[in-house]
Amino acid sequence: MSDFNQQLQEYAENELKLIGFMDVRLGKIWLDFLSELANISKNDKTTMKKICDMMPKLIDQEPLTSITEADFELETIENGKKIERCTRYRYLYKIDNKYYDDRCIAFKTNSNETDIMYIYGGGYSSKQEVQLPYLPAKEIRNLPE
Repeated sequence: MSDFNQQLQEYAENELKLIGFMDVRLGKIWLDFLSELANISKNDKTTMKKICDMMPKLIDQEPLTSITEADFELETIENGKKIERCTRYRYLYKIDNKYYDDRCIAFKTNSNETDIMYIYGGGYSSKQEVQLPYLPAKEIRNLPE
């Protein structure tokens, strides 16, 4: 184990103890995760952080790599109409030989970026036609006050 990794383990274990995470399985999991990150990144903090940036996408069930035609399955929706739905990102589908992302654009009314909404009428539309290969990257627009 490198000096960096050893120092990281000691620091992280102390911090995790202070918040009670070493009393549950998660503490050990985090220490193992940090050690593996240090190993595969050759102790490069920037790379470690970029890998960690993937976690919110996984939690939000958003793809990490581009979506291709192989990622779609036939689905029957209301009125028996058939569409092809993406198996990796449920807001993406193919209908009439076009691909649409129902959550391509998010809207907000204030400066709090986490307070977003999806709109499908009234002159605004979160739904947008997209092209494959496709990697969802949500655009956030401000609504007029």
